[in-house]
Amino acid sequence: MTFVVVEEDPFIRSDICEILQRGFPECRVSTLSLLTDLPDVAPKARSPLVAVVSTDRCDVTSALEALGDIGRSWALVLIGDFPAALNLPERRCSLVSRPFSSDTLLAAVKGAFSGVPSPA
Repeated sequence: MTFVVVEEDPFIRSDICEILQRGFPECRVSTLSLLTDLPDVAPKARSPLVAVVSTDRCDVTSALEALGDIGRSWALVLIGDFPAALNLPERRCSLVSRPFSSDTLLAAVKGAFSGVPSPA
């Protein structure tokens, strides 16, 4: 499994990476500072891919499009404050509100990834 962490703040990005590396030591963690870079990176990442996107912006369409382009083995964890009516594919996506704990983030990753279809 590969994680791609998208967070503009380098300190928060580092914290998220540390949480993921402790919770999933066998996995690879890559980072991006901008959501707009995800479409370039997602198709090249090893599958399965979990994108952990920390943003306050409600426009996550580009993230979903980039992940959809890599096929079936992806999940999305959004960290931020989002409206309850945010339209996401529930089986592959989890929302985490700020502030969050390590346990909350790890549970969200596991929840989102549990909805990823198994390879045929």
